[in-house]
Amino acid sequence: MTKIFDTVKATLEEMGLHFRIEKDCMFCLGIQGENTNLDCTILCDDDQEIMIVSVSLPQKANKKCIDRMCRWITDTNYTTVLGAFSMDTNDGEICFRISNTLDGGAINKKIIEAALTTALSTCDSKYPEIVKTIYMEYGENAQD
Repeated sequence: MTKIFDTVKATLEEMGLHFRIEKDCMFCLGIQGENTNLDCTILCDDDQEIMIVSVSLPQKANKKCIDRMCRWITDTNYTTVLGAFSMDTNDGEICFRISNTLDGGAINKKIIEAALTTALSTCDSKYPEIVKTIYMEYGENAQD
């Protein structure tokens, strides 16, 4: 294992979070937010000295609202200080990502907790806006 990996693992364990490890460098966990369930991954890369926290939202944008969601993402990212939303326009998956470059692999519990809680709270708090944007014009049957 690596310094970044070991520090992230110890921090997640200390926080009492349940996770699984994939590809020897990525933590996967599910979190119940106030507004929705969130899937989160934390990628640890010592070679590039980077930690990436990525949160996937359960609601996908359908083809009818891709343009509207792109506008929402652009407007939201403009005012977001840390991290950014993105969307796969092929399948409508919406994610939020925070990347931390770690000079010399320098990482600690505060960096990990800040990135994780910021990503999770941003997604959970913005989830109602995302759902409203997706269903804005088409009503309940917008899942095409």
